[in-house]
Amino acid sequence: MKRLYWAKGACSFAPHVVLEEVGERFEPVQVDPNVPRPTGYPHPRGHVPVLVEDGFVLTEAHAIMVYVGETLMPAPGTKERGRVHELCGILSSAVHVAYRQIRRPARFTDDESAHNGIKQHGHAYMTRLLAELEGRVGKGPWAIGEQYTIADPYVVIMHRWGHTAELDMSQFPALKAHSERVRARPAVQRVIEREGLNPWP
Repeated sequence: MKRLYWAKGACSFAPHVVLEEVGERFEPVQVDPNVPRPTGYPHPRGHVPVLVEDGFVLTEAHAIMVYVGETLMPAPGTKERGRVHELCGILSSAVHVAYRQIRRPARFTDDESAHNGIKQHGHAYMTRLLAELEGRVGKGPWAIGEQYTIADPYVVIMHRWGHTAELDMSQFPALKAHSERVRARPAVQRVIEREGLNPWP
């Protein structure tokens, strides 16, 4: 059986949802980010998500979602499949980095005097990125158009992060509407309940 290590409200929310969506049995293992990882924790840097299956260890949300979520992917060789990977790349390499600047500036420099500037940059950069996502999901109903894919729960958790970062989220009505559609799905509701993410901002 697959085992997924996740933390409340982290990027692991997305593969957590994908596993629920595909209906495969798995063991969800909650990780407290404020507690040191035990010896033998399967991620070399102590992060989530981690998927473990019979000695096979897979990290990175995008990789895990592709591995377990083929039924939520467009057909190979299609432009739509390319869009899913493009969007997941933006989320992992740009939006996540901007949020990390806001929440964990010490990961970017040991110079504490620079932390405030890093946070300010993160706020501005994340706002610009959410504006880009607003234009993409506004074509809906799902993140890449007509098909619900692995990208949808990934967009939703990062929309939630915008609230956590105290950005002005009123300027992103399409992202809000997309989040509401995704959160109405039974599999997503089960993960929200398991992770204790209600009330949703």
